[in-house]
Amino acid sequence: MNLSFKLAVFVSLYGVVLFAQSDADALRYTMPFIGSTARSMSTGGSFGAIGADFSSLSTNPAGLALYRKSELVFSPSIQTTTKSTSFFGNNSIDSKSTLNLQNWGVVFSSKIGKDDDLPEWKYINFGFGMNKYSILSSRTYIAGTNELSSIGDYFVQNANGTSKDNLSGVQSLLPYNAYFIDPDTNKAGYYYISQSIGKEPKFQSKTINSTGAIGETVLSLAGNYGNKWFFGATLGIAKINYSEKSTFEETDSLNKSGNFKRFTYNDNFLSKGTGFNLKLGVVYKPADWIRMGVAIHTTSTYSLVDVTSATMTTTFDTTEIKTASADNSGGYSYRIKSPMRLIGSLGFIIGKYGLISIDDEIIDYRKMNLFPANTFSITNQIINSKYVATNNLKLGAEINLKPFALRVGYALLANPFSKTYNSNTETTNYTFGVGYRNSNFFIDFAFIASQTKADRYYLYNYSNLPSAKITTQKNVGVVSVGFKW
Repeated sequence: MNLSFKLAVFVSLYGVVLFAQSDADALRYTMPFIGSTARSMSTGGSFGAIGADFSSLSTNPAGLALYRKSELVFSPSIQTTTKSTSFFGNNSIDSKSTLNLQNWGVVFSSKIGKDDDLPEWKYINFGFGMNKYSILSSRTYIAGTNELSSIGDYFVQNANGTSKDNLSGVQSLLPYNAYFIDPDTNKAGYYYISQSIGKEPKFQSKTINSTGAIGETVLSLAGNYGNKWFFGATLGIAKINYSEKSTFEETDSLNKSGNFKRFTYNDNFLSKGTGFNLKLGVVYKPADWIRMGVAIHTTSTYSLVDVTSATMTTTFDTTEIKTASADNSGGYSYRIKSPMRLIGSLGFIIGKYGLISIDDEIIDYRKMNLFPANTFSITNQIINSKYVATNNLKLGAEINLKPFALRVGYALLANPFSKTYNSNTETTNYTFGVGYRNSNFFIDFAFIASQTKADRYYLYNYSNLPSAKITTQKNVGVVSVGFKW
């Protein structure tokens, strides 16, 4: 993802329109985490076959059919995200903490059959509420001394060959209007030079402040047939709310670029939208000690509106300041389709002593698409070549020490990038939890330590600019409080 060059500006007599859509946006809204109740999160998110937990409504809705009582649950959480970066040998760390409501929900359980083993419907259950997939809040700081290039080199590269009257967008028009690039009077034709000399040392930094979350409202119906087969369906109404504010700064700290002192680029990006999906699941219990589950999630098509703005400021040694800005205050509408998901699950019930659970989730990231297709044909081709199909493995165990319980879990969320792209965002989650339960009340606590391997990040798109490396560490604490009747 380049220096917020998700922006592409078209300038006409009718105003300025900014576009901010890329494969990175599709990935952000598709990659899963393990969010929901504290019980499911403390077992690595591996409750697909275990059921009787509100997380089932967003994983395998057949788990809803395993409820024998009605339930009310809510789960506040706190997440601290730490970003460690490396750029030209300079290491930086920044972090951000947020309070969130991880989930809330109500389950109504209705017994309609007998307690014997007759092959008949035993329970019909209904549930609704909210589960959050992922909390997107973070703060990133990247900084280092660059002796290879300037962001001005990127702007010049885009402006060359174009008359000043036809320059457009953040790639050429805004830096021109901010006096950061000027016509090169020593060359015939349409050529430009930058105020900042690319081969001289300059301090570059970028701060990215992100907020938001991805979650869904769930409406679920499930049935228990003969205490052997459990079926369920969930209508998911997904909601995206994401905001990113970034500031790039390039400073001639050694006074090597004539009258130039500093260039600042502020970029604001807000994306909101909704989507719909259907989840279908089944759990089979051939014996009391084992459960097997399968769930399929249809594609989600999100209708999004992006609002963006950009401001560039050039400061000179003479204290003169030049500024240019643009925005698309009316917003830009488009759609993103996320891929289907297939989840296979196994659960082993170890008498009254506890359980072991395993989930394997298959996602083909090549199936992400942006629409209208003719507008995003190049982006969709990039997605098809840049990403791969993956398996996400989740493991968990619970030890029952009635009325208390101890839980541990592990999840490996695989790298979605192809080998040719040479980037790795594989995420490893280690989870732990404790809980207390009686017949009418429960309280559970979960702690999740999540680390994503170093990802490549380019401050701008120039040939000899090395990428910054970003490692993400998330620590999440969740408390679920529930009442049964």
